[in-house]
Amino acid sequence: MTDRAALDKELEALNLEVDVILARRKDWMDSHMADYAAVPVGALLYDLKTHQCVGRVVRHYRYNAKQAPLRDREMTVDYEYEIWTDPYGRTYVDGPPVDPDPDLEFYRSIGNTSHQHWTHFGPKP
Repeated sequence: MTDRAALDKELEALNLEVDVILARRKDWMDSHMADYAAVPVGALLYDLKTHQCVGRVVRHYRYNAKQAPLRDREMTVDYEYEIWTDPYGRTYVDGPPVDPDPDLEFYRSIGNTSHQHWTHFGPKP
């Protein structure tokens, strides 16, 4: 009969090795996202099909880094972007105007590209 406690201990050691390697890979990938991103943080992001500006990039991320770490194997960088709108539907990518109408409320919204086909977004065409 096999000693399950010894096997469990061996499996625990193997799982720890995997966790260490995955953490190293994640750290490396996190440190190189800006190198792989087509649009840097702070730049405008465009829908490449319509050529419309969708907002200003505020953060890079990789969807699989948190959702499925075992599948986080490629440098597909997604974008979180912000856009400001007023009650009339006018949008501003740099925040509200410098001298906004004091009666208007501006709304900051965050969008992200992982819920859409990420290759449709990039720098100004």
